[in-house]
Amino acid sequence: MGDILLFTDRRPGDLMLEPAAGTGTMARSAAATMRFFGTDPTAYRWWLNDIDPLNAACCAVNAQLWRLGRQVTVSCGDALNHPRLLEEAVRERAERASAEQKARPVLYPTRTRPPFWPWQFVPPP
Repeated sequence: MGDILLFTDRRPGDLMLEPAAGTGTMARSAAATMRFFGTDPTAYRWWLNDIDPLNAACCAVNAQLWRLGRQVTVSCGDALNHPRLLEEAVRERAERASAEQKARPVLYPTRTRPPFWPWQFVPPP
């Protein structure tokens, strides 16, 4: 089944869409086929969706284990009846990442460097 997916003209950056991914077995097969033919699966965008939350969670773990890359979106919902699910999942992911980045503590909150870099001489007190 992974071979069938790659018979069409695919270019790096294309979206690999699986609206009923289950635990991601089809994505694993496609990635294995890509690697067999010398293509890097991380060069593609992946959207893996399943209606069952447990399957979607397992799919997210498997996407990491199978090294699909950083451009993977795993969503949970009825993608066949709600075609806008991908856009919603990507928007929520971007909002969550932005909120996490804003919540991180800043080591030096100013735009200038600290008074003493670790490799510079620090005068005794």
